[in-house]
Amino acid sequence: MSYEIKILSDKEFDRLPYQESGISLGLADTKTGKAYVRYTHSDELNKYLINHELEHLIGTDRDEIHHG
Repeated sequence: MSYEIKILSDKEFDRLPYQESGISLGLADTKTGKAYVRYTHSDELNKYLINHELEHLIGTDRDEIHHG
């Protein structure tokens, strides 16, 4: 399976079709292999969120939809 991570603006992230998108900084959908990260203006936080959501896609903590 291939994986995709998208970094989105607040508006784009809030429009995602997931229940928790309005309050989350990141979401990982293990069914589609896609993860979404809300852009934060902090390079270190963005890197952390990307790694965190990637771990949910390929790691042992693989809920169907994970929000962080």
